[in-house]
Amino acid sequence: MSPSATSPEEPAPDGAAEAGAAGREPTARAVRRERFRTILGALTVLACLAVAVFYGLSAPDPDLHPGARGVALRWGVPTLWVLLAVTLTTWTMRLPEKLTRLLSYLVLACFVFYMVLRAW
Repeated sequence: MSPSATSPEEPAPDGAAEAGAAGREPTARAVRRERFRTILGALTVLACLAVAVFYGLSAPDPDLHPGARGVALRWGVPTLWVLLAVTLTTWTMRLPEKLTRLLSYLVLACFVFYMVLRAW
């Protein structure tokens, strides 16, 4: 038995359970990641929200670009950081992986849209 394996009294982390179901032992990295998932996720969510507030307060002047494009350029980056924080929250709370993946693709699509709009 490897040192990264959990004892019978201690419940296995999610990654360890998946690896055990596949017939292989989880790596030490996977066990560490699952052990510290909540604290790392919470700290990362707080960092994302702090960056969103920073960009919300220091965004460019809305008069530079009138109309919908100006609103998108003004609030695009803070919105992306908030969406990223929501995605990380779903990962931290161990919600279904399908939802987390869907939200991450949504963030990616919004980022691409923002970059195209900015370059236009």
